[in-house]
Amino acid sequence: MTNLATFAQSTKTLSAVSTLACVMGSPNTASNTSLICTAGVNGALVSKISVVPRGTIGATAMYLFISKDNGVTNYLIGGELITACTISATTDIPETLFTNCSDISPLRLEPGDKLYIGAAVALAAGIVTHCQWTDF
Repeated sequence: MTNLATFAQSTKTLSAVSTLACVMGSPNTASNTSLICTAGVNGALVSKISVVPRGTIGATAMYLFISKDNGVTNYLIGGELITACTISATTDIPETLFTNCSDISPLRLEPGDKLYIGAAVALAAGIVTHCQWTDF
């Protein structure tokens, strides 16, 4: 134990591609998820989670899970809806932001917590999730 304050140390990023549909089981299990963040030994603050489809997609949900046991148990803590879009050379690709974390109001993680992402539908081209966090 120390009486020294723990300050934010280093910003980290991780991206993952989801191609399979996430299957939520009971109780608190989910398959076909991708790891997007592992908190450091003193915890972490997640400031941004964004999702971008790599192919044409209908409106679909993305699910955010937290696990304290390396993905054995996954607790659903958030979700966002990707708007339907057609990917082509002349269209904008929509970026969907998770609203439960930001620079102003970061998502706080305990030491060793892991975040996983899952898509409600399969997309062969994949859906990219990007996560930014700072370890303590």
